[in-house]
Amino acid sequence: MSSATTGHLSHCLECGYSLEGLPTHHRCPECGWEYDQYTRVWRRRGRWLTVRELCVSLIVVIHFAAGFAFGFTVSPLAGMIIQVFVVFVFVCVIIVRWRCYSKQRQGDFAAITSEGIRVRQYEMLEPVLIRWKEIEEIEPSKFGRMCRVMHRSTLFDGEVSDESELVGMFDTKEDVRTFAEHAKARWSLLHEEEADQDIKHSRTTSSPSS
Repeated sequence: MSSATTGHLSHCLECGYSLEGLPTHHRCPECGWEYDQYTRVWRRRGRWLTVRELCVSLIVVIHFAAGFAFGFTVSPLAGMIIQVFVVFVFVCVIIVRWRCYSKQRQGDFAAITSEGIRVRQYEMLEPVLIRWKEIEEIEPSKFGRMCRVMHRSTLFDGEVSDESELVGMFDTKEDVRTFAEHAKARWSLLHEEEADQDIKHSRTTSSPSS
């Protein structure tokens, strides 16, 4: 399963500053980012190969090794070409897997915070915040380890509906469902609090002055 951190965080999600020794509801001393005891973070565990990827890699290596043996018996030139191609494929696999592993270690995550859903994925240098008031729907994907967040975005011509696909921080579909459930619960709670505040405000403004 992916790593879901609850409660006290060890490092700030914004700047990476150490939060050790600070209260569970506080602000980062470095950048001012606010977190609380309900903040949850989902990250994928950095790893080289899954079992499926390992099996596929072994099948490819065996296939080209057999091709190399056959080609070398037919023609030394064909055998050398196959050998170079096998080495090239192997190097490409190592480079791709290292890039993925390094990216996971750099901190791709999806976090449920008091402000909204904070995400860093792909080649993002800084996390992106989707505020609760902008969110319209949170739905786990039926296919793959992905969660869709429908929200409003402000562009030059006004607000438009947008969709963010959270990919790369969940190991299983269960992790996606758990994230969606917690996000919906926090989202609904904040909407209820805003509704209560609006009711109190309307009562205050509508009450006759003494």
